[in-house]
Amino acid sequence: MNKYGLTFKMTTNGTGRLIAAEISGEAALDAANQINELCDIGSDLVFCGRLGDDRGTEGLYLVEKGDPIKVAQDFRVGSQASTYDRNAESETCRMLSAIYRLRPFKPIVVNRAAYEARFLSPIDLASAERVVRAMRDHGQGMDYYSSELPNFSDEEIAASLVRTQKLNLWWD
Repeated sequence: MNKYGLTFKMTTNGTGRLIAAEISGEAALDAANQINELCDIGSDLVFCGRLGDDRGTEGLYLVEKGDPIKVAQDFRVGSQASTYDRNAESETCRMLSAIYRLRPFKPIVVNRAAYEARFLSPIDLASAERVVRAMRDHGQGMDYYSSELPNFSDEEIAASLVRTQKLNLWWD
């Protein structure tokens, strides 16, 4: 299938995901960002992801008429933390669902240890504060904010959401 100037092929696991075979690693991240910034992708999800364990390189994925929460489940987002939090994976999906109900988004990076997403419409400070409350309620993926923000306060996290217009979740 040709879309967004690239050739995508069906993945072997039969879940309906398509992957651009010729793009991997940093090029996949760059392509995901460019496609999401410059193209009207409608209900498609185009993101840089890695299925399974941490071995191998990340690829550029396309899910037509995709559900960002289902993608998180399929890619086992949050499972990086399973050694110290056995509920991390399921709680992450609940948190993403809560955030999506507040401010819809599309993923850009998806793997066991990270979920980066762009909000579909500009997020203001009041909305960002509600998103932060949902993040705190579920307590997942906060490692990005704890490493990047000096005080790791709710105000700093909300300001980061507004400044970047992105949700950045990491698990170390």
